[in-house]
Amino acid sequence: MSNFVLPSQAAAQQMLTPVSTDQSVGILNQLFGTPDWHAAYFQSIGGSGSGGLFFHLLSDFDLVVFAGLALLVVWTAGVSVVSTAHEGKAFGQRYHSLWTPLRSALAMVLLAPIPGVGISMIQGAVLLMVWFSIGGANYLASAATSYMVKHGGEINATAPGGGTQLAKEILQSNIATQYLVNFEAQAGQK
Repeated sequence: MSNFVLPSQAAAQQMLTPVSTDQSVGILNQLFGTPDWHAAYFQSIGGSGSGGLFFHLLSDFDLVVFAGLALLVVWTAGVSVVSTAHEGKAFGQRYHSLWTPLRSALAMVLLAPIPGVGISMIQGAVLLMVWFSIGGANYLASAATSYMVKHGGEINATAPGGGTQLAKEILQSNIATQYLVNFEAQAGQK
């Protein structure tokens, strides 16, 4: 049995929330023009709101991508209608009758710009993952620093089985490498 215990929601949120003095968060705040960039799809900060230039660029980019996706969906629907008429099977042989409409609808939902925010759901999810990864890295750095302070800066890494087998294999490899180097040097002198 494992002794793994899941943290509470409050503890997990504390682990994944970056400290306010984090330099990477400061750089991203400047890039996005707002300190709330990680919560973009929970607030109206992008689009025509008070977000920075980057949110406006993402908004315009999303409109172009969404228009291209709409054209692709219309093209797929047209080909599906023609294939259905030609082959007598829904969506023809080329497209699956269940997954094609579901995939198209999901793509439209995930790539559509959120009104008042200006970014898509996918971009908002990526921003949230970046925020949580910065917080996770801060937590790991803090835990490593605490461990080193607690143990006087000493880090003991032990290999499985005491490391004797690993040490023997490293020694054999080094001896074999040195033998080959010496053998090639002697062969080159003749």
